[in-house]
Amino acid sequence: MTKLSFSGKLILVILLACTGAIAIVGSYSFYTAKSSIMTRTFEQLTSVRTIKQRQVEQFFNDRLRETTMFASNNILRQTTNTLLQETTKTFPENEMHKSSGDLFPQIHLNLQEYLDDGAYCQKLILVLPDGTYVQLYNQDQVNDLIENIQFLEEIYIQTSQNRNGLIRDLQQPLTETRRLIISAPVFNQGEIQAALLMEIANPAIDKLMFDKSGLQGLGKTGETFLVGSDLLMRTPSRFQNQQAPNTIVNTEATQLAMAGDHGTKVITDYRGVEVLSSFSKLNIPDLEWVICAEIDLKEATIPVYRIRNNILLVSAGTGIFVLILITLFSKMLTRPIVNLMKATDEIGSGKFNTRVMPESSDEIGKLTLAFNRMARQLQQNSDALKNEKQQRIRSVLDGQEIERQRLSRELHDGLGQSLIAIKLRLESLDFDSDPKAEEMLSNLRQSFNMIIDEVRRISNNLMPAALHEFGLENALRNHCEEISVQNQMSVRFNSNGIPVTMNRKTKTYLYRIAQEALNNVVKHAKASQVKVSLLKEAGSVQLVIEDNGRGIDQEKECKGKGNGLYNMRERVNLLRGTMDVKTASEKGTTISIHLPLN
Repeated sequence: MTKLSFSGKLILVILLACTGAIAIVGSYSFYTAKSSIMTRTFEQLTSVRTIKQRQVEQFFNDRLRETTMFASNNILRQTTNTLLQETTKTFPENEMHKSSGDLFPQIHLNLQEYLDDGAYCQKLILVLPDGTYVQLYNQDQVNDLIENIQFLEEIYIQTSQNRNGLIRDLQQPLTETRRLIISAPVFNQGEIQAALLMEIANPAIDKLMFDKSGLQGLGKTGETFLVGSDLLMRTPSRFQNQQAPNTIVNTEATQLAMAGDHGTKVITDYRGVEVLSSFSKLNIPDLEWVICAEIDLKEATIPVYRIRNNILLVSAGTGIFVLILITLFSKMLTRPIVNLMKATDEIGSGKFNTRVMPESSDEIGKLTLAFNRMARQLQQNSDALKNEKQQRIRSVLDGQEIERQRLSRELHDGLGQSLIAIKLRLESLDFDSDPKAEEMLSNLRQSFNMIIDEVRRISNNLMPAALHEFGLENALRNHCEEISVQNQMSVRFNSNGIPVTMNRKTKTYLYRIAQEALNNVVKHAKASQVKVSLLKEAGSVQLVIEDNGRGIDQEKECKGKGNGLYNMRERVNLLRGTMDVKTASEKGTTISIHLPLN
C-alpha cells in the first residue's frame, strides 16, 4: 500500500468503495427480489389451494345435499316400505339392477340420466337394515359389493345412529379398495327404514385437483392434492403417473394441517424434494382430509437466479465502467500534482525559472499559483544571493588588490627609495680621500634606522603586534596616534576598560573596522577632527568613530562603488552585531557599532 502512487491509492480506494456499494446494492436487490418472488409464489399457491379447497368442500356439500334429497323422495320411501313388508332378501347382481328398474321405474330413469350427466356418482345404493341392498345406479355396471354385506351393514348402522347424512372415507375389508361414501337415512313416519348410499367416483375428485393443462399457474412441477388421515394421498400425483393409491405423504405440511394449522412453508415433500407448500385442512364434516398446493423450490426460484445473474452481469459492467471512469478521473486529478512534483524536482536542481500552468481554480489550482509565487521568490533570492556573492568576491579581490597596491606603494615610495638612496650613498663613499665619509656613514646609520621604522609601520598596518601583545585599546590608541601624526589631524581615542578576555577574532575585527573607518576618513572625509570611542556596555561592546568631514555620498554607497562601509558591515554581521551610520553633507559622519561579548 505504501509503495502505491497517489493515483494508484486513489483508484484503489474509490474502486473498493464502488465495489462495496455495488455489492451492497446487488445483495439487497437480490434478497429483496428473492423475498418478493417467494412471497408471490406462496400467495399464488395459497390462492390455488383456496380455490381448490372451496371446490372440494362445495362438491361434497352438494353431494351430501343431493343424497339427502334423494333419500327424502316419496316414491323411494313408499317403495322402500313395500320392500320391507314383503321380504328381505339379497338380490343377485343382475337381478338387482333389473329389479331396481322394476321397483323404481320412474326414479330409475330420472336418476340414470341425471347421474350420467354429472359423472361423479359411481353407485347409488339403497341399503336395508338387514344388509340387503338395491343398486339404483351403477356407473360402470360392475357389482363389486356382493361380498361386502357386512361393510354395507356398518354403513347403515352409522347412518342410523347419526340420523343425518354422513361422508365416509372407508377401506373395503376384502378388496382393501378405498371407497368414498355419502349416505343419508330414508325416513318413513319418523323411523329410519333404509340408508341411501352414494359412492363418489374417484375421477370426479381427481378432476377437481389435477390439472395438467398448466393454466392453474403452478408451472411444470406444481400440483395440488388431497391427503387422508392415514397420510395416504387421495388424488393422483403428477410425478407418479397420476396414480396415488399408496403414496404416503408424511411431510411437515400434512402434519401441521392434520393438527388444524394452515399456512405456507418450505418443506421436503413426499419425493424428498424441497418444495414451497401451502396447506390447510378441509372443512368437510366427518372427513379428515388436508389439501396441499406445492411447487418445486428450484422452479419457483428460477426468476430469482435469473435476477441474480442479471445483477452480476450489470455489476460487472458497472464495475468495468467505474474502473475506466476512476482511472481517467484519477489521472486528470493527479496530473497537476505530478506536474508540481516534477517542477519541485527542477526547483531542487536549481532551475528557479520553472513554472507550472494552473489547470483549474480549485485548491490544486491555488496550490499551483502559490508554488509559482514561491518559485519566483526563490529565483529573486537566488539572484540576490548571486549578486551578493559576486559583490563579496569582488570586494575580496578589490581588497586584496588595494592591499597589494598599498604594499607596493609603501615598498616603492618608502622602503624602496630609501634603500636606493642608501645604495647610491654607499657607492659614493670614499673613506681614503673624502673627509666627510665618516659623517656620511653616520647619516647612513640614521637612514637604516628610518627604514627599520618604516618596515615596522608597514608591519603594524598589516597586523599590529601590539593588538595581541598589549590588547585592543593600546593597539587602537597607537593607531590613532600614528594617523594623527601622519595626516596632521586630531585623532582622539578613549575607552572605559575593555575586558582582556575578549576573543581574538572580535578584537581583530574591531581593530580592522576602526582601521577601515579611519582610512576612509583620511582618504575621503577631509576631516580635521576624529574621535574614536571604545566603550564597554552590559553584555556588549560599542565602537564609535566620529568625524567632522564632508560626510558620505549615499548614492555612491548604494551603487556599490565604495567597499569600505560594506566590508565593515560584513564583519559586524559575522559577529552578529549591528552597525548604524549617520552622515550628512558637510556635517561629518558617525559610525556606531554594537557587538555582543558572548
